[in-house]
Amino acid sequence: MRAPSTGSARSVGRWTRAALVCAALATTASTCQRPEGEGSMLGGTSEAEAQTAPESDATRRPPTGTTCGGRDDCPSDQVCVESRCRHRDTSVAGEILASSARALAEAGDWEGAIEAYADATQAYEAAHAPVPAELTCDQATLMLSTATTPEAREADLERLRWFAEGNHAAVIDTMPDYLRHAPEARFGHYLMMAAACGGREWTAKGRQFSDYENATGTSQVHVWFDM
Repeated sequence: MRAPSTGSARSVGRWTRAALVCAALATTASTCQRPEGEGSMLGGTSEAEAQTAPESDATRRPPTGTTCGGRDDCPSDQVCVESRCRHRDTSVAGEILASSARALAEAGDWEGAIEAYADATQAYEAAHAPVPAELTCDQATLMLSTATTPEAREADLERLRWFAEGNHAAVIDTMPDYLRHAPEARFGHYLMMAAACGGREWTAKGRQFSDYENATGTSQVHVWFDM
């Protein structure tokens, strides 16, 4: 379910946005280069020399996922693993869960794959390691190819009932379970609003101002909270 709004909100599909993020990551991967002339700013070669001299290992900044032949082909914060540059900081649990998610998706267990992807992302975040772009894109691709489940719809409706009751503590306390349904932006919009309004102690009741619609993953609805 899209995070409740205290006003109008853009009705952009959650996974359409995820797909755009993946496209942006792909564009970044193909264009991420050190700006021309940066070497001269740091006391190195001049701009003219930089245009004619071959690019050195020291000035190259390949993005994560770029093919490599050894450690010198990757930036200092990355290593060459299986011919691709990968972040040095990682989560072993996250890697295992991501591999499991891909295997489950290939086997047709989409629900299990979605849960494994969510667990993998949480493992990377818990380890304070960057979440690999391919993990995010694989998860978004899977969600785009699957329809809303009855469980996701029921989870949304349950939260709408809690909003109507002003029971924000229940919404906050059950976030780990709700995240398995992949709400938009991990329900961050609502969580930030709730934290600013008192967190679990907040009891403002919500009034629904739109239909529950546009179902992909979980759906969207606008709810107004009187303060």
